[in-house]
Amino acid sequence: MPPILDLPPIQLPEAMVRDLRRMNPWWQDGQAPPLPATRRHLVGQIHRRLDMRLAPAVVVRGPRQIGKTTAQLHVIEDLLKRGVPPRHIFRVQTDQLSAVEELGEPILRLADWYEETVLGETLNAVARRGEPTYLVFDEIQNLDNWAPQLKSLVDHSKTRALITGSSALRIEQGRDSLAGRITTIEAGVLSLTEIAAFRGVDLGQPFLADNGFGILAKQVFWEELREHGKTVNMARDQAFRWFSEGGGYPLAQINGRRQKLTSLDPEDLARDPDLSAFAQDRAERVLDATLSTISGLDVSRFPLRATRAEMDRVLTIGTRRIPRLSPRTFVIPLCPAEDRSSAGTSPRRPTTPALHPGFPQLPQP
Repeated sequence: MPPILDLPPIQLPEAMVRDLRRMNPWWQDGQAPPLPATRRHLVGQIHRRLDMRLAPAVVVRGPRQIGKTTAQLHVIEDLLKRGVPPRHIFRVQTDQLSAVEELGEPILRLADWYEETVLGETLNAVARRGEPTYLVFDEIQNLDNWAPQLKSLVDHSKTRALITGSSALRIEQGRDSLAGRITTIEAGVLSLTEIAAFRGVDLGQPFLADNGFGILAKQVFWEELREHGKTVNMARDQAFRWFSEGGGYPLAQINGRRQKLTSLDPEDLARDPDLSAFAQDRAERVLDATLSTISGLDVSRFPLRATRAEMDRVLTIGTRRIPRLSPRTFVIPLCPAEDRSSAGTSPRRPTTPALHPGFPQLPQP
């Protein structure tokens, strides 16, 4: 019987195919690339989420340079050691794949190419044999409309997906359409136990297990934590000194670098014009990135800064007072365009949306 849909095979540019082959070296020799011996606790967290199968996709989000990509590769290394066939793992580093947006729907088209060219069968055919497949996308927020594509992929193909992204706002914007299909891990900077491990000191595993925060409400947890602290106090204090000197990023702890601190105190800024310009630039970038996500907000109505006091105010807002809210709740309308509180009264004049305390208020129309 002829196939129902006789479609031509997916053709990718030769340069892209070579990039994909380089991103998946286990297709050739069955092994992951050489990796650091010290691992983040994040690796274990990812494995637990994948094994629990709470959702078809595990999303890891956190800032750049905290070890998300390395953790991703550590997970792949473990899967290969467990016996997962090398060609059952497909990894795409989107920020290093040229012309990927030209594919139209790159996540879906790359999955098509992977099935046809590398796997030799559909993801569902592999799943019917009881064998797993893993699709790994790094820095996925670089792709437009990534969330609807991922939704379509996991809805119609039986596979497990591991996603990482460094833009919390962009990842947050895609979560609504992926409800029930993803479980999210928030990846932060190194913990004290990780810093100790990077420096060759055994501080043990984190005392707070990766199973929620309910235990924090129990007195016994704090009593046991106190006793645990007494047994590791010297190593813990040393790890904290390393954190104070180098910060929580892996690169600094591996190389033993001391971090360069930037003061945002208004008096320090006033004494150092270069520092003031640097801090102002960073604050403006934070504000621009945050405000650009608010639908319908006319930023041009914000008053221009003209004085040092105003600049200091914006610096404070940009570095300490931006709330951790979703774009939908960042601007709160005070009332609808027309509001009659009682019969016979005239409509109230529309009011300008209220911004979070600390932001310059918009002028009234």
